[in-house]
Amino acid sequence: MLRRLLAGSVGAFWTVLDSFAGKPAAALDGVETLSDIAYLPDDAGCQSAAVRRQPKTPQTGRGRFGRSNCHLLDVHRPRCAAGPLPVIVTIHGGGLFYGDKAQDTAFCQQFASRGFTVFNLNYRLVPQHSIADQFQDIIAALNWIQANAAAHCGDPTRLMLLGESAGGLLATSIALALNDPAFSNRIGVRFANSSPSAPESPAPAPKVAALGLVSPMLRLDEPSYVGLALRTICFGNTPAEKSLKQALLLANLPNLSALPPVFCVSSEQDWLRKMSQAFTARLRADKAEHTFRFFEKHTGYRLDHIFPVFHPEYPQSQQAFTELSAFFKSHAPS
Repeated sequence: MLRRLLAGSVGAFWTVLDSFAGKPAAALDGVETLSDIAYLPDDAGCQSAAVRRQPKTPQTGRGRFGRSNCHLLDVHRPRCAAGPLPVIVTIHGGGLFYGDKAQDTAFCQQFASRGFTVFNLNYRLVPQHSIADQFQDIIAALNWIQANAAAHCGDPTRLMLLGESAGGLLATSIALALNDPAFSNRIGVRFANSSPSAPESPAPAPKVAALGLVSPMLRLDEPSYVGLALRTICFGNTPAEKSLKQALLLANLPNLSALPPVFCVSSEQDWLRKMSQAFTARLRADKAEHTFRFFEKHTGYRLDHIFPVFHPEYPQSQQAFTELSAFFKSHAPS
């Protein structure tokens, strides 16, 4: 009950904050979007339980609470792409209990305009579902993308993960589990993908060439009210969830040199900046290949939490898109 009350209270607060975000960005010229493709079959229970924050709409200019199918994704790609293009898989934020792929639409289109096929997915939300369920949703989406990327001008052998806020925790955990079997077992992640026509022949696990993070929520053990609220909302009291919480605490993560190359974006006005700073300090200590792009305070407007997502029009956001795109292409050459 406490988890649900906290999730609802923080969600309502986020909706108030959303009223200060910018207007929805218009679709970019030269980019086409295919919406609401199912990567898994859904059931009514999933649809009714997933309460999501919908982004501002041109009609209302305000955010709203909404309900969404859990296992849908959107594809953003350059119109008339020559292909095959490198693939970015984006994982939206929202504290693991809130949010929707729709909030990342303009964000994803920026990368599509720079020569990527971008898959932007929904996943089940806590507390109605568990973080373990979210991991399995992302794995299912990656398996679907491996099988279907070519039909969308994408090259699944050149695949990057890009997570913002809570999506950064999920993306980092999956990328680390792919390269560290002990950690994969500890968080209960399984990558085998059997075809219905050949269940004895599982498809190979996806390979992630690079990892992008924007204001990642990567320090659940942060000694603050934010950290306490997240730990309370995101984890239940079952032994399995208590064990998973311990495994995902930054101090308990295995050596981060097992990660693919990382590009992390944050800013002085990001209210989760200390999480990004603590994570990149671990990357340095573990001698993991990474770039940390930290934007200084701006006086004309705020470079707030996940500012490239909600304000792609800012010059600093455009700079982040350009640098992230160059980073991805350098690690996924054709």
